[in-house]
Amino acid sequence: RKPEWLALRDAIGQSGNLGGVGKWMAGGKAPFGFQDAWRDAILTRQQAYRGWLTAYGLPHCLPGNDGLHPFGWRHTLDWHGKPVHLIGLDSAWLAGDDHDVKQLCLTDDQIGRLLTTQDGAQLTGSRIVLVHHPLGEIADGKAARHLLAGFGVHLLLHGHVHDPDYQRWQHPNH
Repeated sequence: RKPEWLALRDAIGQSGNLGGVGKWMAGGKAPFGFQDAWRDAILTRQQAYRGWLTAYGLPHCLPGNDGLHPFGWRHTLDWHGKPVHLIGLDSAWLAGDDHDVKQLCLTDDQIGRLLTTQDGAQLTGSRIVLVHHPLGEIADGKAARHLLAGFGVHLLLHGHVHDPDYQRWQHPNH
């Protein structure tokens, strides 16, 4: 039997229905051919990470704690009367082996829910996004870059690389 993360990656690749997957992972209806057991297993895998965040006093970084999306969080700070939104996007929810490049994704639902108000309006103030994987290593990285730019992200910080590097964040059409 395939591990759930691998079965889900295969199903996403075959269906091309990434938008439906993001909504399903947030509690919506499963896309045709997808099994709820896959979602449940993916969410269960996060329990150790959630426990670590709680133990270290970081409840504001718990994915889904604000009801927005199970693969991210948003924490808003006040900086001299202006909001600064820190948004964490989980790029590793489909991770599972050493062959993850271009197998992982950030869904449009995940990005949209975390970078807008409950009414769907763009957040005011500064928006700083934190994500583990560089967008170039994510299957939908180009689409994610366009979405992040469209939602007015000011700064994108990522990890995963082992040598320091920086790039100027700019709209993908420039």
